[in-house]
Amino acid sequence: MVGISACIVLAKIHGMVTSGILHLTWIVFLICGAPEFYAWLQRVSTSELLENTELARCIAYLIWYPIVVVQAFLFCFADPRRRWITELTMKYNRSPELDSSFLNRLTLWWFNPIPIVGARKDLELEDLFQLNEGNTSAYLIPRWEALWLPAMQKYNEKKQRLINEDTSIAYRKQTSKSDGLKVESDGVALETKSEVKPPSIVWRLFLMFRYEILTATAVKLMSDVLQFASPFLLKYELKSLFLFQNVTLKS
Repeated sequence: MVGISACIVLAKIHGMVTSGILHLTWIVFLICGAPEFYAWLQRVSTSELLENTELARCIAYLIWYPIVVVQAFLFCFADPRRRWITELTMKYNRSPELDSSFLNRLTLWWFNPIPIVGARKDLELEDLFQLNEGNTSAYLIPRWEALWLPAMQKYNEKKQRLINEDTSIAYRKQTSKSDGLKVESDGVALETKSEVKPPSIVWRLFLMFRYEILTATAVKLMSDVLQFASPFLLKYELKSLFLFQNVTLKS
């Protein structure tokens, strides 16, 4: 809980209006804690005597779980931006995506105004939201050029060097033929070298979006591993665990 509170404070300091990780954490606490909360309610409702340690744990849990429910509900909404930022967003018709909550972005609820307007009349350019800064060419082109231009410069230098070497080799071959001699360099007959390979566009795109690609790959890999591991977990039942814990492992 201390770590979550620190993350909430840090997110607020850095201007984050929502956090998917924190929201999912509260959802996990809400879902996984429901069976234990129900079990404590059952024991309390039946007037079952509890030991001192169990009584303290029961009281703490009955206080903690409602807080989790409230937090999970509150994280369905984003923190409001400052007033002047909201006014600029409305004035320039900026996309509300970055001001929306994690649940809002997940369900694309922020996009609803555009289909509603489109149902009433033909959409015009003024009806559309502006692109987010990270999706604009003014942001992406400098990132692309920072990777592409140095690669092209090295490619052009190697190509020019190769052309010069090929020209020199061709001239020496022509001279040797005219003189009736066979000229070799370091014991190897002079040959024209192969062409220089151009820089890879795909590799530069990977470097440009490497964090997004690696994150998506890691999530997909974890999902596939869990799908393959699920049949093996179905064979086992840990008797020392509660029923809901076994169900969670097997689901």
